[in-house]
Amino acid sequence: MNKLWIYRSDHPLEYMLKGYIHSLNEASLVVHAVRLGLIKPVTQRLSPSEREEIESGSIYCFIKSENGMKRWTDGKIWSPSKILGHFLLYKEVPKHLSKSALKKNKSRRKTIEHENLSNFNADEFSMYKKTISYTHGDVTYHIVSYFQPIFDRHGIIEYPFFRSLNTAVINFPEILEDVFINEELSQENFKAWNLLPYESKYLMPNINRKDLEDITCDVLENNFILPIRMEGREYFIQKNKRG
Repeated sequence: MNKLWIYRSDHPLEYMLKGYIHSLNEASLVVHAVRLGLIKPVTQRLSPSEREEIESGSIYCFIKSENGMKRWTDGKIWSPSKILGHFLLYKEVPKHLSKSALKKNKSRRKTIEHENLSNFNADEFSMYKKTISYTHGDVTYHIVSYFQPIFDRHGIIEYPFFRSLNTAVINFPEILEDVFINEELSQENFKAWNLLPYESKYLMPNINRKDLEDITCDVLENNFILPIRMEGREYFIQKNKRG
C-alpha cells in the first residue's frame, strides 16, 4: 500500500473534495493534501456519470501531463473568464445561448480586484466555476471548484482537518519539501505535526443554526429556478419572489 495513504482511517474520498475555496491559501492547502496523498488528483477526463455528479461545492485537482490530463472538461458551457483575485471565474451559460452572444459578452470582460464574492453582482443560484494553477516545486497543480453563491458561506479553512494542515505547514517546513514527502513520510510524522486524520467528521465546517436559517431565508426570498427530475429528464420550474 502506498505509504502516503496510511493516515486515512475511513473510506477514501477518491479525487473529489466537497467545500468552498475563497483564497490562495485555501487553494494551497488542497495542493498539500494532494502531495500528502490524502486527495487523489484526477488523472483522466470525467465520465458522463461523473460529470452529472458536479454540484455546488465540488472541488477537483489535476496535474497536467503528457500521458494523462491535458485540460479540464466538464461538458458544461461557460462564459468568458473574469479575474477574481488569484482565480479565474466563469459563469455557467444555458446551452441554448448562441455563440454570438458569448462573443458579445466576452467584450464586456472586467477585472474583479478582491477575493470574495460580495464584490460582484453574482446571480445567487447560478453555477460558477473558479480555477487556479498553483506551482509547487516542479509540479503545477490545477484546481477547479464549483459553487452557487447562495451556498458559498464557509471556506475549507473552517474544516478542522484543513485548519490543522494549515498550522502544520506553518510550523513544520519539511511538509513543503517534495523529497521528504516522497522518501521520509511516515505515520509518525502525521502525529508529530498534530494533523487530524483525513476523516469525514473533520471535513465539514461547524455550522450554527443561524447560518442555516440565513440560507433558508435567502432561498425563500429570492427568485430561483427549481430543478425537477422526472423519468430521467430534468425540468425547471420558476419560483416567484415573495412579496
